[in-house]
Amino acid sequence: MSKRPLTIFPARRMLGVINLLMTVPENHVLFIGSPVCARHDMTMGLYEYWRNISFLTLNELELIRGDFDQIIDKAITRILNKARPKPQAITLYTGCPMQFMAADFDSLLQNLEEKHGIYFGHFRMNRMKTSGRQIFPQLFKSLFSYLRLKEKKPTINLLGSTARLEPENELEKCLAQASIEQVLTLKAMEDFRSFTEMGASRANIILHANYLLAARDMEKRLGIPWIYLPVVYDPEQIEKQYAEIGNLLGCDLDIAGSKQNALDSIEKTKALVGDTPLVFDVIGIHKPFSMLVALVKMGFKVTGFKHAPYDAYCDQSQTEALEWLKLSSKVDTEHNERLEFSYERLRPAQMKNNSFEGAYFGFAAVEHLMHCIREAYHKNE
Repeated sequence: MSKRPLTIFPARRMLGVINLLMTVPENHVLFIGSPVCARHDMTMGLYEYWRNISFLTLNELELIRGDFDQIIDKAITRILNKARPKPQAITLYTGCPMQFMAADFDSLLQNLEEKHGIYFGHFRMNRMKTSGRQIFPQLFKSLFSYLRLKEKKPTINLLGSTARLEPENELEKCLAQASIEQVLTLKAMEDFRSFTEMGASRANIILHANYLLAARDMEKRLGIPWIYLPVVYDPEQIEKQYAEIGNLLGCDLDIAGSKQNALDSIEKTKALVGDTPLVFDVIGIHKPFSMLVALVKMGFKVTGFKHAPYDAYCDQSQTEALEWLKLSSKVDTEHNERLEFSYERLRPAQMKNNSFEGAYFGFAAVEHLMHCIREAYHKNE
């Protein structure tokens, strides 16, 4: 009798625009645009963030007569008078119609900061010019535009995830060898003041390509060098990533113990599941096909995947990994490619015990993936 395939959910999908804007602590979002855009982009955010969202809907006359800056200023004054607790930052979230206006938002933000004494940022939603995949790089750039030049501290920023770095990660322990005292993640920042301390970090480790625009901007404005190291699941590739981090910090990092722990976890999992067919829901994985290649090479019987993010099909490394899966393994790529645009929501019960990719980095990511496989196996015994 053939074994029933296990479906494993190693990560959650990326959050939407409003959720991401709200990752900056003590931030208030002021949506500026037409009523139709407000309904489309903002209403869902009211369920969770109704205290932190305001709407400024403009009619056609207000959009073209040129006094929108005064209208915005009045709205901000009202927010600061009424919002409790008082926001430490306000993000102006402008809709598509604002693209037709000769608006100097850089000057507007500067004037608002001088007048009101808090930080202001701007996120421009332009669905007419950009595809959905290009919206997020601009969004993350706007989030980190709040950071200012500071004297450098022995910290490193880990950018590319909306998750906290879990304590079982080896990253912080390894970086201590290079005199790095703390790894900062956006999700771990409890208030706006602590968030601004990310501008004092020595370097940025970038986990997701959507953050590269922000990284380049931070390097230009704040002098923070960066390195792009997406989460991978091949122990040999992870070893190379730590070598790159060591080169960036000018220090050789000893990772032998962490690597052995990951290898032991792989062997433990293989011994448990044997030749059980495995199917992976990879919607939250930045490099999904590379993960599947790594699992096949480890000796797991991967037979399929579903919900691959669209970006994966536009990435050269993932194109090559998918081709390898087609030619060198028994993974059902033809069936699963037809599920490319099937972005159905996972049931809450399926998501409960999973984390966003980025909560685990390096060898800890491998151990977490092995944990997900073992957990799925025990649930189906």
